[in-house]
Amino acid sequence: MRNIVLNSERFGSRVIFLSECESTNDIALEYLRESKPVDPIIFITDHQTKGRGQRGNTWLASKGANLTFSILWFPKSLLVQDQFVLNQISSLAIAKTLTDLGVNNVKVKWPNDVFVRNEKIAGILIENLAAGKYVKASVLGIGLNVNQKSIDGVNMVSLSELIKLKLSRESICEKIIKNLDFFLDAVKNNVIDLQTFYESNLLAYGKSANFRDLKGERFVGQIRGVDEQGLLKIDKEGELVKFAFKEVTLVNVLE
Repeated sequence: MRNIVLNSERFGSRVIFLSECESTNDIALEYLRESKPVDPIIFITDHQTKGRGQRGNTWLASKGANLTFSILWFPKSLLVQDQFVLNQISSLAIAKTLTDLGVNNVKVKWPNDVFVRNEKIAGILIENLAAGKYVKASVLGIGLNVNQKSIDGVNMVSLSELIKLKLSRESICEKIIKNLDFFLDAVKNNVIDLQTFYESNLLAYGKSANFRDLKGERFVGQIRGVDEQGLLKIDKEGELVKFAFKEVTLVNVLE
């Protein structure tokens, strides 16, 4: 994991390798507080022992099996109200990387997971620091299951189970960063409508599915998309209801 070659003006070329750490996001945030860098840095580890996910979940990874890294960078002129764009671009970059490698049926599960069919293959945790109305620094944490076969009680799949190619984690990391650049440039140059493209890649979009709310109650609805703040729009018995990150869980797709 020490031979990553980056060619990105946006994300730089500096990589800090850690043989083991609790969380690369925590390391990146600590480095930001103590060292006050002005250039992007990528923190990558062979073994993340307490990786954090959305909603307080944990990203469980066996030593040397998966790709776990965090990008510390400094978006330009990104409004706090528009920060969900980073979730969209990050998840789409991972999905494109997998598709480019020959994986089929890749979908983004709102708000920040990537699935193949009905199994999780990657998770994202984005943590932003604001200065006034702008995002002054962002940490993009990415965990991709490359070689880990299974975890008890977790519905997951690994890249090695899906393709026959033998790829290094370094090369996969390089591809993800290249695709992050691709989507950021595409949005900047108005090449794609990010909202429409994101929704077209959204797991269960337009399909009937079972959901569970904060009270643990289940209901049937259809995902109709996300709004500009990242709230999930669900048609619930004919009424369009918006849910924040922790307010609803997709249980399973019915169609």
